[in-house]
Amino acid sequence: MEIPKNPKRVIVLADSYVGYFLALGIKPVGLSEFALNHPFYAGKVDGVENIGGYGDDSNSLEKLLELKPDVIVMLDNAKNIENIKKIAPTIAIKYGEKDLREQLRAFGKVFGKEKEAEAWIANWEGKIAKYKPAVQEIVGDKKVTILGGDMKSLGAFGDYYGRGGWQQAVAGASL
Repeated sequence: MEIPKNPKRVIVLADSYVGYFLALGIKPVGLSEFALNHPFYAGKVDGVENIGGYGDDSNSLEKLLELKPDVIVMLDNAKNIENIKKIAPTIAIKYGEKDLREQLRAFGKVFGKEKEAEAWIANWEGKIAKYKPAVQEIVGDKKVTILGGDMKSLGAFGDYYGRGGWQQAVAGASL
């Protein structure tokens, strides 16, 4: 598979990875309804087309075709991956395989945004350094649990991936 150099029309079907693209200064042309309505992306995804529901398996193939993407980014376990691969070069990601920094650097390399990735990581490290003492003062040596969910589900997040639980818990941090 060949990814076009400096693709301009990126569709991100993997909702968990939208923040990486925004951090790199890449505004997708298409996102799920879930991503478009996510409060962390308010004001950052204005004008982006709604490609359907939630996640890789509930979007409209017709809408994807209509948007004429240069690249589509999705999870590797999506049910309709073979049909989506016919629309445009597709990056299929194994969820959680890379940590936050590794994943951002990988996207930076593929999309020619290595400098932006390193700048974001440096900024993140600065936030950790700034807030870590305050968090440690409150938490001390105790263990904490990071929970997230919606009206129908609840999940616990560990130190392996996202939600501010990656290596250090940082209050108010998000990608």
